[in-house]
Amino acid sequence: MGAKERSSLAVTSLDVFSAAKVFAFYYSFWGLITALVFVFTDWEGWKVPLGFLVPFLSAKLDFTFRRSESAIGLAVQIGLITLAYALTGWLSGLVGGAVYNLISRHFGLQLRGRMETPSLPESQQRTS
Repeated sequence: MGAKERSSLAVTSLDVFSAAKVFAFYYSFWGLITALVFVFTDWEGWKVPLGFLVPFLSAKLDFTFRRSESAIGLAVQIGLITLAYALTGWLSGLVGGAVYNLISRHFGLQLRGRMETPSLPESQQRTS
């Protein structure tokens, strides 16, 4: 592999709230991009999902936004669309993390990864 071989560890369970935060951030980023495209193009309306989305399963409620005519209305729409995407991401991460934990526990299917340990400040390191 190289001069320094790294081993990977099995990820036996996820902190579902941590997964939810990561998904919410990712979805909100793309929600913002989508909202900006909606506002600055000629789309009449846009369906914004609210729910959780995982492969082969979709439980969602769509809100349809019509483009506002005022600048304040457009700013509010950008915020609401981004918020709806973030909430969808949070729910998707929560459900996805819980499903991963169930599959990991009962079937032994697990992701593998490396764990980085934070280094101690020099004042706390022991010298040998």
